[in-house]
Amino acid sequence: MNRNPNLQERLGNRLAPHGSIRERVIANIWKLRPRGSDAPTVNATSVPNQPFSGPDSPVAGLSADQNELVQLREENLRLKNYRSVWETMHSVATESPERPSPTFVPFEDKPALLDCPVKLIAFYLPQFHPIEQNDQWWGKGFTEWTNVSKGVPSFLGHYQPHLPIDVSFYDLRLNQIQERQVELARNYGIHGFCFYHYWFDGTRLLESPLDQFVKNENIDFPFCVMWANESWSRRWEGKEESVLQKQSHSLESDLSFIEDLLPYLKNPNYIKVDGRPLIGVYRPELFTDSQATAQAWRQRLVEEGLRNPYLVMAQAFGHVDPNLFGFDAAVKFPPHNEHSNNEHHITEQIRSLGYMLNENYQGRVLSYPRLVRFKSRPLGEEVLPEIDTVSPGWDNSARRPDNSLCYYGATPQLYFRWLTTACRRSLHRKMVPEPIVFINAWNEWAEGAHLEPDRRYGYGYLDATYSALMASKHITDPSVEVFEKYRELPNPYGDELAAEPDNPIIVYQMGKVGSISVLTWLKNALPDRQVLHAHSLGRIYESAKGLELLVKNKHEAMLHLEHCRRMKEWLDRMPEGQCINIVIPIREPLSRNVSAFFQQIDQYFPNVIDQIKRRSLQPLELHEVFYESLDNIHATFLNWFDVQLKDVFDVDVFQYPFDPAKGYSVIQHKNLRLLLIRRTHLSTTFAEASLEWLGEEVPVGRNENTSAESDK
Repeated sequence: MNRNPNLQERLGNRLAPHGSIRERVIANIWKLRPRGSDAPTVNATSVPNQPFSGPDSPVAGLSADQNELVQLREENLRLKNYRSVWETMHSVATESPERPSPTFVPFEDKPALLDCPVKLIAFYLPQFHPIEQNDQWWGKGFTEWTNVSKGVPSFLGHYQPHLPIDVSFYDLRLNQIQERQVELARNYGIHGFCFYHYWFDGTRLLESPLDQFVKNENIDFPFCVMWANESWSRRWEGKEESVLQKQSHSLESDLSFIEDLLPYLKNPNYIKVDGRPLIGVYRPELFTDSQATAQAWRQRLVEEGLRNPYLVMAQAFGHVDPNLFGFDAAVKFPPHNEHSNNEHHITEQIRSLGYMLNENYQGRVLSYPRLVRFKSRPLGEEVLPEIDTVSPGWDNSARRPDNSLCYYGATPQLYFRWLTTACRRSLHRKMVPEPIVFINAWNEWAEGAHLEPDRRYGYGYLDATYSALMASKHITDPSVEVFEKYRELPNPYGDELAAEPDNPIIVYQMGKVGSISVLTWLKNALPDRQVLHAHSLGRIYESAKGLELLVKNKHEAMLHLEHCRRMKEWLDRMPEGQCINIVIPIREPLSRNVSAFFQQIDQYFPNVIDQIKRRSLQPLELHEVFYESLDNIHATFLNWFDVQLKDVFDVDVFQYPFDPAKGYSVIQHKNLRLLLIRRTHLSTTFAEASLEWLGEEVPVGRNENTSAESDK
């Protein structure tokens, strides 16, 4: 390595302890691929707008000594990054059910989800067994695991490789594998599998897993097919023009396909929508005449005594409208049609922070948290018959290490939020006859999209799937409860709901605002009044499921939510003519959100102190997760008044004026008397505000909150 000799002398023995790690990273991570005489360069920025490009490249405007300091800092950064990558890969390689990662979720035998209103269908890849054609094209014994095993991180914090547990590196020629897959899928609420089907004008590839699945008497599980009707090429190697298996379309060929599919369609386990067999097509735009093909298929199935098929196209390659192709609906197919949003791209941010390790990387890194935020927006007007698809992640780096598409930052918690939104949307869609949600995918291991358990998250994605279904079940079945296992714990709220409501006073606010002082002042001043405290009276079930997934020490929070649930029932029994008096302290949003983020940081970075000590927690991760934690941090502030006031008490506080100088506002709405007061004004104006609100002046006492009363 051509280092500056003075720098080398100054570093002296400080380089020696790390040299072996550095060389190990170069050799093992980049597979000894030629990169010139040096290792991959980390393009960190040492001074603003002046990136340092090499050990002998001076930064303009700096003296020789200053340049040496810049070089020293660059070299230390490189060594730190190499060590961090090695430690990350070592932790992934050694994770197992016996030595799980901090994010590992163990298997849990779940109660059956009876009468669940939403059907979840997971795409299923059959390329986990060798076939003659793949042996010729990719090498003897090739399966999808061949790609998976090549996965290496291209930047700091990049989760690669994805390593399976439970059924492990399986071979789909074994019946026991699919039997176990069905056990897992059924246990966690998956309705059925959608097999990718490869049919090329009469030639079938990778057909054995589907045939075996249908014939296995030990398997009784719904299934359907998605015809992957495009040619196979060497796309993974960037050689799309090199066709391996050509796909050709004509009306006659398309009719031959449906003839070949008839035995599956007649199987009693074949998935139907409103009684109609569901048939998926990946790229209907490749048909010679898709309208004619769709009509011919419908006629042929009716002739066979089957119902008119429910034809579904994938929303991919810019195509979104099924009506243009004569199809009944379109299924969203993330990441297709998703990554054109520039706000989601973070590749250059990774480069600018010096976290890119693969100097040849020409791919795209996008933010999974930002994608989830985008997917969680309101449904809006329904203009097309669409079926939502949720992906637990996406990263095809194992197939295309230098030119991948990677959604960074995927976690079971974020997936849960996206899936919960999709399930809720499916229940409100009018243009699709049944509530259906697809998941991409059950086992796309080389694309980082799998519900099957892995060493890092264990059964976390499956567990989140079950929880999202429970939340969707609650939408139509309010009797569902999640609090049962917490009710045996001591009740910290005593009998404060024993008496019937009598003009109660409720201190009601979002978390991390600081309301204990107000609660104490009111109880001390008004000992004969019903003074209660609540964080959530709306969407309690969803809040409870979120807590079960997200909060490490959840018992106290769950007991409070159970108390809130009972309080809501208690308030619903309140006689007409009585008044509900509510005070809502308001905290400055940014400080509230920062406080909430660090209180819940374990849900994003388990064992955060250990991660900091190991240097495995990178600033990019911290910044990205905080700024994009829309659903449970920032959106809490933005949506709380709608979810917890407008939905529950039918009052929109944003329709009423608020005087910032005064610091509080009193609103009268029907039988609700509401006091909104800034937390910064509590000590100076609460007595005055309480007189206007309650007709009684409540003296201000000692601050009972652990955080400071001021947000200055």
